[in-house]
Amino acid sequence: MDLKTDIYTSRLEVVHPEIGSVSGTLGAEVQLQDANTRGPAERQPTADTWNVGLFVFEEIDLAPWTFNAGVRGDARTIDAEPNDRTTDPAALENDYLTLSGALGSNVKVANGVALAANLSSGFRAPSIFELYANGVHGGVAAFQVRDPNLDPERAYSADVSVRVRRDRVTAELTGYVNAINNYIFLENTNENRGPAGNGRPIYEASQTDAVIPGLEAKVETRVRPWLHVGGQAAVLGGTGDELGDGGGEGDLPLLPTDNVEGFVHLTPDDRGPLRSPRVELALKHGFDKDAVQSVSVQGLFVFPSRRSGRPMSNHSSNDHSPNDHSPSDERSAGGGLSRKGILGAVLFLFFSYLSWQVANPYRNQPYEKVPHGDHVHYVPKDWNEDVPISRFPRQPPEEGERITPDGEIVPAGPDAESSR
Repeated sequence: MDLKTDIYTSRLEVVHPEIGSVSGTLGAEVQLQDANTRGPAERQPTADTWNVGLFVFEEIDLAPWTFNAGVRGDARTIDAEPNDRTTDPAALENDYLTLSGALGSNVKVANGVALAANLSSGFRAPSIFELYANGVHGGVAAFQVRDPNLDPERAYSADVSVRVRRDRVTAELTGYVNAINNYIFLENTNENRGPAGNGRPIYEASQTDAVIPGLEAKVETRVRPWLHVGGQAAVLGGTGDELGDGGGEGDLPLLPTDNVEGFVHLTPDDRGPLRSPRVELALKHGFDKDAVQSVSVQGLFVFPSRRSGRPMSNHSSNDHSPNDHSPSDERSAGGGLSRKGILGAVLFLFFSYLSWQVANPYRNQPYEKVPHGDHVHYVPKDWNEDVPISRFPRQPPEEGERITPDGEIVPAGPDAESSR
């Protein structure tokens, strides 16, 4: 099978004038996905997918609080062409009309430290593959059966995060939970193709109500102006209705693995013909998970962008299944205790480092770089809290100078006060 997909997107955004402390954006987006299937084995039909979306995003700045809200409506149409495997031509056109939204807040609790929370809803329409695929998928060694009557996934999400942005370190810890109605996955029917029932296993598109909680942590520090090092970790799980023994709640199949990663970023000075060179090195380890006899299909939702609550587009870049896992692929169930121990140690070190950074923002420096909008201010450790951050200089003092508690740059030394 030869599958070619062309994607055409047009997007318009209009930033309206500020109304007091309120700023925002209105926009529209139109996308066409033109999927053409060629070859003797058309496992999914040729199809066009149109999506039209309208959205509004507003933000209000009430320092130290920031609040934002967004609403997006989408109309999506999938129109497929019949092929040799089509059994119901009337089911080759599907229409979806959905509304999504998000609410978010952010509060500054200390210099360079903020807490954020978001509530959101989102959706993902079934893909062409999930609706119409019907045939053998060599990558998973199974016969896959579509369901043209699938409902769109609907997600309700909440997240809380702590964010640190200081002179030499940035860090973030986020906990989230997604409740997804009509979660789409490929389920093992426990049947096989062939007259004797000894052929490939049959997997069919199915849906369940799922809950997916997770935790993410990331820290990055600037060791030298040209050297950044950091690490991140992610833990997530998931359960779905009627996936367990006796029809009860059970684990979702083949979710992304828990993982840890370390990275180094090098940004040396320009050399010869090289301009703004950058070298990135990363090492990532994914932990084993128990095998489950199903194949999951990961969703992409309009909301949330867990970082901001801002509306996002509702379509993936491909309308075929992202799953290239074999249903017979066995994953080791061992190492569960060591996995939890390693992740616990990573999170403990993360919290320890984060606490140290918060408790010692100045360390051996007489001042700290404090983010303020798209720039920073240099603030001394003995700063006057009644003076707004905007009063402090945006450039560090020169040698022989210092910053006063009120934000002025004066000569350093015992005669500084008299020189003012």
